[in-house]
Amino acid sequence: PVALTEQTIYRLLRLLAQAALVSGAVSAGVGFYLARGIARPLKRVSQAARRIAHGDFGERIDITSTAEVTDLASNFNYMAEKVENLIGEIRKEERLRREFIASVSHELRTPVTSIQGFVQALIDEVATDPATKRRHLGIIEEESRRLGRLIDDLFEFSKLEGIKPFFRLHPP
Repeated sequence: PVALTEQTIYRLLRLLAQAALVSGAVSAGVGFYLARGIARPLKRVSQAARRIAHGDFGERIDITSTAEVTDLASNFNYMAEKVENLIGEIRKEERLRREFIASVSHELRTPVTSIQGFVQALIDEVATDPATKRRHLGIIEEESRRLGRLIDDLFEFSKLEGIKPFFRLHPP
């Protein structure tokens, strides 16, 4: 009978619809769980990267997830360690350069001050006898040679250094 066949088809369609709804809900739940399991570690990597970008170079992450995400975390930690070491070296070089420049400035200031003082004494005619004037001129000559040697040393040093650029890194 047609009515019985229609009733059976209707029941089958209803069962198929219920099965589709249940399997869709289960699939969505499993998909959500899996996506969250992958997204959460990736979000932690992203947050750690942001902290490193803001100067927290000691940031490391510990993630045990899928092989790919764990590998990403391991590579991230390796990169963070390399960046931290590089920044440390750059800061050390910058400190040494500042100390060197301060030392050179001091070494240059001494002969310049001496030359200025003796020239001013000659201009003001503090020394009137020729022997004292010659002595002052001798000191000026000696100090200018000293300045010349310091400048030559600086020039040689800059050639050895390859004139590396100065980096300005401010601690967080």
